[in-house]
Amino acid sequence: MHAIDLIYGGLDVASCLESISPRRPIRRIHQGGAGWWRQPADLVGPGEGPRGDARRPALRPARTNHRADASRPEPAAITARLFAAEDDAKALLAGARNLARGHLRVAADSAAHVMPLLAKLKQRHPGLTFSLAIGNSSDVLRHVLDHAADIAVTAKQVSDPRVHSIRLRTDRLVLFVPRSHPWASRKAVALEALSGQDLVIRERGSITREVFEAPLAEAGVKPGALVEVQTREAVREAVAAGFGIGIIFDSEFGQDPASARLTVKAADLDVAEYVVCLEDRRRIPLVRALLELVPAHA
Repeated sequence: MHAIDLIYGGLDVASCLESISPRRPIRRIHQGGAGWWRQPADLVGPGEGPRGDARRPALRPARTNHRADASRPEPAAITARLFAAEDDAKALLAGARNLARGHLRVAADSAAHVMPLLAKLKQRHPGLTFSLAIGNSSDVLRHVLDHAADIAVTAKQVSDPRVHSIRLRTDRLVLFVPRSHPWASRKAVALEALSGQDLVIRERGSITREVFEAPLAEAGVKPGALVEVQTREAVREAVAAGFGIGIIFDSEFGQDPASARLTVKAADLDVAEYVVCLEDRRRIPLVRALLELVPAHA
């Protein structure tokens, strides 16, 4: 039997399959339009064959019944999994078992949380390279599910059975203000003191905002204006410019001589960070190597 591959929407899926299983012959069939590819049994009618030869069935285009095909996976998801499988096969064939070389795609909601882990992995395996995408917790998880990242560090706890998760560390949200602010000499403030105060906060979907807004709502504290920004760098710039009180992870505050750090009294602002990957990719050598570092780092 011949292995069959289709060109769908201009994407050559055959190259993916050939790289994973090069011994299997590929017969290429160009299928245009919106039809989705089928297995050989779906493409062949009973008793059909070129020149009446029943041993060599003819192929016909898949029917384009969108209602019948509504339950099929999206083409983008199918091809993403094919490319991920191709990368996994290449990693093994290239000798990635001993991690002499390889490239790990990482997503994180904070560079401060993931960099120490990557530094340890680089120290153990100098031949590795990395790419790092920074986003909010929801975006980071989506990168993993869409096969855009091999592994991620996120503060969002995941219950999805497709995802493998390990607790990395616990961090805490703190406030910070410019040195010229009246609160700059304080070490801590009560949650109620934020009533009427302007806050510089991350966008919706970020774990920073989700965790900080919960105790405010529970205590009935209504801050003043909320200045919403999309990156931690923008939070720092807005606070320095006097737009309000900033909210940040304690580990991200670092050494900032222009700002003063304050904790919030009697408020549960602890946040756990997790290392996550797809369950079916956790044993890939590159991914496994990073996961094995988590207990030592925690």
